[in-house]
Amino acid sequence: MQRNRVSYLLERYFGNSITAAEEQELNERLAEMETDAPLEDWMKAQWERYQAEGSLAQDEADRIFDRI
Repeated sequence: MQRNRVSYLLERYFGNSITAAEEQELNERLAEMETDAPLEDWMKAQWERYQAEGSLAQDEADRIFDRI
């Protein structure tokens, strides 16, 4: 369940649609993690999704990189 919630919050964060409360929750959940596995899983899934779609537009790639 926590991985699904973290994934959801990350999607909202990188989509610039996260609320202040959700961002606080995301920060708390990331700080409480014993491993980076949920974050790694999310990043792998995003990479696979973008590869399947072709490639990112440069401005979108820059925006994501800046957020990281």
